[in-house]
Amino acid sequence: MDKTKLHKRSVSRIAAVQGLYQMLVTDATEAEAVADFQTHFEQEILQKLDTKKYDQTLFKDLIEGVSGNREELDRFIADALPEGWTIERLD
Repeated sequence: MDKTKLHKRSVSRIAAVQGLYQMLVTDATEAEAVADFQTHFEQEILQKLDTKKYDQTLFKDLIEGVSGNREELDRFIADALPEGWTIERLD
């Protein structure tokens, strides 16, 4: 994989984290989180990362995949936490 394509995927993952965080904080739907990112955060994030491009399909797929499998992912994470820790305790 060439560096440009790899960089676009890395930027997409960073963007997805922002979109997923937005969903948690505002109870936004997947579509709202994607639209909100593209409207309000896209240019700011891309500027901070000194790039103009990211893989928008991967970004959307990550948002939908994590959102659609949240319960399973939460169980997986909870099982890996030290005794006495809960998923709610994590940032």
